Amino acid sequence: MKFRNFVFMLYALAFLFAETVFAGDVYWNNAGGGNWNTGSNWNTGTVPQTGDDVHIVLAGTYTVTLDANVNLNSLEIGAGSGVQTLAAASRTIALTNGGAINPNGVINLTASTLSGGAFTNSGTLILKYNNTISANIDNAGTIEVHHASSYNTMTGALTTQPGSVLRIDGRDHHAGLTISNGFLPAITAP
Repeated sequence: MKFRNFVFMLYALAFLFAETVFAGDVYWNNAGGGNWNTGSNWNTGTVPQTGDDVHIVLAGTYTVTLDANVNLNSLEIGAGSGVQTLAAASRTIALTNGGAINPNGVINLTASTLSGGAFTNSGTLILKYNNTISANIDNAGTIEVHHASSYNTMTGALTTQPGSVLRIDGRDHHAGLTISNGFLPAITAP
């Protein structure tokens, strides 16, 4: 009887931790672009699951359209050649351990949320309309804020590296960015 209880407990624990046990690296494999939520676009044949480390690093120029909210361990975008874009409109990208936008990577957010961990940007992060960024951003690339009828908000810290760009474009409409948890290095007036 004790052995049966022990075996039952092992099965119960395996079930509870199955998501963590089976989480792993998942790679985008469609150089033509496409929807995130199509399993055949991924090397595993299935859509990334909660806790996976996702890599959009296939060479080529294409757009991955995020058509679902995601909760991942980490996200990396940008290969050695071409331009890889992750486009999200009214979506949530929750990351446990942050991620990276490599030099050829672009994340284009419209009315979306990026949260969790630290995020390194060596590529381009585009913010359109009402986005919320609660991840800490280390910017060595470009952050563009466009045509915001309502403001974008960064509640995580923003650190800018030498040579990085923060571009706020309000040509057609006003554009705004609120940084509420520190901006390094601090900007000083001449």
